[in-house]
Amino acid sequence: MEILKFSFVFDKLSLSMAMLALFMSIAISIFSLDYVEKKQGKERRFFVLSPWMFCVFSCMALFSGDWFFFGVFLEMSSIMLFFMILPLNFRTALYYLLTQLSGSLLIFVGAAIMITERGSAVMGPVPPNLLWLFLSGLGIKTALLGLHFWLPKVHSEAPTPTSALLSGFSVKLGIYGLIRLASLPATDVLMVLGPSMALYGIIQAITQHDAKRLLAYHTISQLGYIVSAIGVGTALGIVAGVYHTVAHALFKGLLFLCIGSIEKAYGTRDLNLWGHGTARAFPVTFAFFLIGALAISGFPGMSGFASKAMIKASLKEISFYPVVWILQAANVGTVLSFCKLGYYGFFFKGDVVRKDPHYNPILSCKKRIFQNTGMALLAFMTIFLGICPQLLPNFMGMNFGNFFETEALLSAIIPIFTGGILFIVFKKTLTPGKHEIYDLDFLLIKLYGILILCPTIVAKIHTGKLRQYTIHVIIAALVIFFFLART
Repeated sequence: MEILKFSFVFDKLSLSMAMLALFMSIAISIFSLDYVEKKQGKERRFFVLSPWMFCVFSCMALFSGDWFFFGVFLEMSSIMLFFMILPLNFRTALYYLLTQLSGSLLIFVGAAIMITERGSAVMGPVPPNLLWLFLSGLGIKTALLGLHFWLPKVHSEAPTPTSALLSGFSVKLGIYGLIRLASLPATDVLMVLGPSMALYGIIQAITQHDAKRLLAYHTISQLGYIVSAIGVGTALGIVAGVYHTVAHALFKGLLFLCIGSIEKAYGTRDLNLWGHGTARAFPVTFAFFLIGALAISGFPGMSGFASKAMIKASLKEISFYPVVWILQAANVGTVLSFCKLGYYGFFFKGDVVRKDPHYNPILSCKKRIFQNTGMALLAFMTIFLGICPQLLPNFMGMNFGNFFETEALLSAIIPIFTGGILFIVFKKTLTPGKHEIYDLDFLLIKLYGILILCPTIVAKIHTGKLRQYTIHVIIAALVIFFFLART
C-alpha cells in the first residue's frame, strides 16, 4: 500500500490563491528593480527573482492534496523568505526560520500520525485528537493570538519586498490551511480567536512609533477578520474569508511598499523622524498610501469595504452580532491608527529635528518608475475589486449582491467617521513615542537574558572539588526522596 502519494488539488479556492500569489510576485518583483540599486547587481537580481521562487513553492503548497507535501512546500517557501531577509538581518532571518520550522514540524507530526492511523493524510478536516497539532502548526504560520510572537519583529525588520510578501501572502498560506482544516471543533476555536486578534492587533498598532511595526500589528488585526469569517463555518463565511484574504494581500502589500520606500529614503522607520514635508517630497507614494489606508479602513468603493461587508453579513447570517460589534470597534481603531500614521508620517510639523544621518530631503521616488509601477499594480487591483465587488464571489460560486445596500454603507461609514473624530480629539495623546504595550517578543528577550546566565551558573557549580559535588548529589537525592514520599 502506498503511504505517500503526491496528488494535486485544483479547485476554485486553490486557483484563487495561486492567482493572488502570482500577482503579488509580479508587483513585488517589479518594485524590487528600483528598491535595490543597480550597482548592487547580484543583490538586485536576487530580489527580483526571489518572489518568483517563492511563488513556485507557494503554488505547489496550494495545489498539494496531502498535508505532508503541503507542509514540505510550505516550508520551502519559508526558506525562500529566510534568504530574502538574510542580507539585511541575520538574527531576524534565523528567528523567522526557526519559528516557521516549529510550525511545519507540528504539521509533519500530525500528518505522520494520520498516515499511521488512516493510511493517508489527505488535505481536509483531521481527526479530533490531531486537531490541536494542526491548529498549532498552522497557527504559527498564520500568527494566531498567542502564536504571533514572531510576526511584529520579522515583518518590521525584513527588507521591504520581503515584508510585503510576508504580510501579503506568506501568512495567507496558513489561512489556506485553516480553510481546508475547517470543521466544527476547529471553527469554534477560530470564532474565539478571530475577534480577539482583531482587537489585540489594533490596541498594539495604535501605540507604535515604528511605522512598519504598526503595519505588522495591523496584519494580526486583519487576519482576525479572516479567522472570524472562517469560524462562521458556512459557505458565505468561507468565501468572505477568501475575499478578505485577497483584499488584505493587495492593500497591505501596497502599504508596506509605500512605507518601505520612505524608510529607504530616510533611513529610519521612526515616525518621529518623518513628517516635515514627506507628502510633498513623495506625492506619488502618498497617493498610493491613501488608497491603501482607505482600503484597510473599509471605505466604500475599495476592496476592503466589499470583503468586510461579506464578513459582517456571514456573521449576521448565524446571529453572531457580538462578533460584528467587536469587528466594528476594531475598524474604528484601524481608522484611528491610520490617521496617526498618515498625519505624523507625512504632514506633522513639530519640534522634532531629524538627526538621522541618512535623511536627505532631495531623495524622492518621483523618478523611480519600477517602484511606482509595482505599487500602481496593487493600487489598481485594490480599487478594481472595490468597484467590481461581485467578481471574486462569482468566481467562487457565491452570489452576493448586498454590497452597496444602505445597511452595508452605514456599517462602513460610521466607524470611519468615528475614528476620524477620535483622532482629532486625541491627536496629542497619539503623538509617536516609545510607550508601546509589551508583547510576547519582549518576554522572549527577557527569557533569553535569563538563559544566557545558565552557563555562568553551571561554571560556578563545576569547581572540580569532590566535596562540593558530593553535597550537590546529597541535596538532589533528598529532594527526590521527599518528592517520592509525598506522592
